[in-house]
Amino acid sequence: MKRSTSILALIMLLPALAAAQHPQTREGFGISFGFGAGSAVFTCDDCPTDWGGTAPSGYLRLGGYLSPSIMLAGESNGWSDPDGASIGAILAVLQWYPMVERGLYLKGGLGYAYADALDFGIDPPSGFGASLGAGYDLRVARNFALTPYINYIRMIGGTMSWYDGDPNSSPNIGVFQFGLGFTWF
Repeated sequence: MKRSTSILALIMLLPALAAAQHPQTREGFGISFGFGAGSAVFTCDDCPTDWGGTAPSGYLRLGGYLSPSIMLAGESNGWSDPDGASIGAILAVLQWYPMVERGLYLKGGLGYAYADALDFGIDPPSGFGASLGAGYDLRVARNFALTPYINYIRMIGGTMSWYDGDPNSSPNIGVFQFGLGFTWF
């Protein structure tokens, strides 16, 4: 019991010890990529069925730190199910660290979103994309962090049309992502 308590205390202190060893410094170029799971939904008024579900998901982000608390980056997000259907986005992202000395960040992005349902008989929809997200950079070295994250990506507007030329329909497409990122500063 005493050993379990000691191990638990050590595990709880590790992030604080790591932060003390590697202060949160952010300057210059930054890159991050992550993998995890995503929960997606694709619906439309005229679709024969809805699709989505939980499947592998990830992101890639490249950018620069404008200050220790602000990063401006380009980000690509993707979700793909085993049948080959996919949802993705290419976004300009602003990432904000509200407490410069900590690893917590909040982010938002705007750009282009797309989806490919494969078997719906539609031209793949695309349109304006937006995202919101949060994460925490757990420093394990001076310029490297493990980053648990959550993101929500949504297609806003957008149109799609049936292969046979029927009128356009408005899709309802979104992905909630969560996973672990690898971040270099």
